[in-house]
Amino acid sequence: MKTSIIKKSDLTLAVSEKLMVGGYLYDRERLYQISAIKEDGGVIVDEINPITLEVTKDGYYKGYHISKSSLEEYYKVLGADAEEIKALAERVLNGETIEEFTESDDTALMSLNNKETLLALKDDISKACAVAEKTRKYAELIMQQQIKDLKARMQPIQDMVKKMKNEVKRLDYVIQTIETYMGIKEDLIRLQKGEPSSETTPIVFRQAVIFMDEEMALIDDDFDWQKSDRFDKWLLEDNHYKDLMPDEKSMVALKPRRTDKLYTDGNTASDRLYNWMMNENNHQTVFLVRNGENLYKIESEHIILTDRMFPNKDEYENILKAESAEKGNVIRHNQTESETFRKRYTQVAFLMQGLIDRSDVFSPHNVKGSFLNLEGIEDGQICLRYELDLSHALGDGRLPIKDWLRKVNSTLCEGKRIVLIPKQFGLEYGYEFDKDYDFIKYYSNKFSTPSIPTEGIYTLEAIGEEQKKGYYKTYDYAIKYKPKDDYYWYHSRKNRVSIRVQVKSQYNDTIYGVLNYDDVNMDDIEYYLNSRLHRSQYFRFVRLLKKVKDLYLKERVAENEYIKMFVGQIMARELKAKGGYGLEEVVRVAIETVKNRLKWKRPITAKEKETYTLVERTLFSKSFIDKYFVRNGI
Repeated sequence: MKTSIIKKSDLTLAVSEKLMVGGYLYDRERLYQISAIKEDGGVIVDEINPITLEVTKDGYYKGYHISKSSLEEYYKVLGADAEEIKALAERVLNGETIEEFTESDDTALMSLNNKETLLALKDDISKACAVAEKTRKYAELIMQQQIKDLKARMQPIQDMVKKMKNEVKRLDYVIQTIETYMGIKEDLIRLQKGEPSSETTPIVFRQAVIFMDEEMALIDDDFDWQKSDRFDKWLLEDNHYKDLMPDEKSMVALKPRRTDKLYTDGNTASDRLYNWMMNENNHQTVFLVRNGENLYKIESEHIILTDRMFPNKDEYENILKAESAEKGNVIRHNQTESETFRKRYTQVAFLMQGLIDRSDVFSPHNVKGSFLNLEGIEDGQICLRYELDLSHALGDGRLPIKDWLRKVNSTLCEGKRIVLIPKQFGLEYGYEFDKDYDFIKYYSNKFSTPSIPTEGIYTLEAIGEEQKKGYYKTYDYAIKYKPKDDYYWYHSRKNRVSIRVQVKSQYNDTIYGVLNYDDVNMDDIEYYLNSRLHRSQYFRFVRLLKKVKDLYLKERVAENEYIKMFVGQIMARELKAKGGYGLEEVVRVAIETVKNRLKWKRPITAKEKETYTLVERTLFSKSFIDKYFVRNGI
């Protein structure tokens, strides 16, 4: 007697995806039987009626040839005995349903040493899921032969297939979590051997992911995953690892880059695919563990983070409390966004717990109990550093670098100098010129259009109101320059050209690649180059800040000869600096005073007679002498 339920045991049919003569194929509409297999990988088929399993009367699909490429793209192997699959499909169409599958604690994270049971369970469900999927498809083929409106009756089996697939996916996650805890598919590399920290030293886990390209930016503007070995060496040079990990016993997460790198500027499908494939490695996560003078690098296949190793304080404590409240630390599967968020960081927690329990990287330590149950945190043996949690963080009074840049550039006017870094291939952030609209002069074709300015210092010049309004943005000023290695109708250009630049955004946005050189403070430059706050914005400006610092130091060298000349004149006049100033400092004050008075800023060097005279008059004026000097013996 027929039952009204198809048991899961009925779905454990032998399934093979191998092509064989007498086997069956199907596409979205038809069922075929293979009559021959060609040497080139193609097949000869006859169309079969899914109800009678006989060759259809329509002669078009009798002896029909299917090429190898079409076979791989459009057809699927039935992979089971057609009679058995047909019988199951007919039972479904007659109203029978598949036995209800329920999730239970015994199929979740039962124990950390029961991986084999979970693997067997996953394999069993996967096979049943495959048969159920083929049964669903075969029933659809029968329905196409009979009544189309019976499709509505297929929803229960579709839901069942979906539930089975979800269970397989959940078991995959559970297995991955166990492997993470046990260190399976994990590489542990010792970078440095030394004395470990004491047993009482707390273990510190730092929230912020460290991006290697930002750490290496001062010495390498083009860092990516291919240079990871260079980063490992840099860590050990001058103990740089202590700057990244000041706590003696700690762990941080690392990624090669925060943003994608452009490996090719082409716009074809293959170019985009190549960029994507190369950047996949730039977002892989590794972990760095320090224990005193010991340094380890850990690579795990299962964990890929964003910009933090664990969420903010309140979020993470709620996750761990919810986790510990469930029986046996059960990890339930749910497709919601919050569950995905929770599962990502739960795996990190299992990695932390695994390193404490099974590994010697943190030994000696006195952490007792389960970190997953918040044990060890409250007694101070484990510390979580919430570096990115602004609700618990204290600033240092400095503006974020984007706000500081806008503030410095707000004082730009005609005559002041800017440092310009144009955007170009391989440079992610810089000033972006439009060669069609930014030139003051109109150029009729690409052969006559000049090349854009190279990076360097340029002086701002005023432009008329009619020139300020461009095609899609408002310009502020123009700069003049001689295009480098540029030719105009096969002749080298002799004159400078003018191109418009935008230094202040009308929407209060940041203009990348431009900085007010004359009003910048070198203390600010040093701070933003070396500060670890607001690191998410760091890489956008590091090249510009480095260029400003380099140009500033070169200009100071040129001014040094100038200063030595005036120091000699001061000594000849028997003047002595007062107020704790040195003679060189007083001359620099005079130089800065002259710079502030000049509308057209320029380097102060001994080669320019005009600036020499201005500094001399300022330095030896009565008011300046009274303020900064006393005569010897007075």
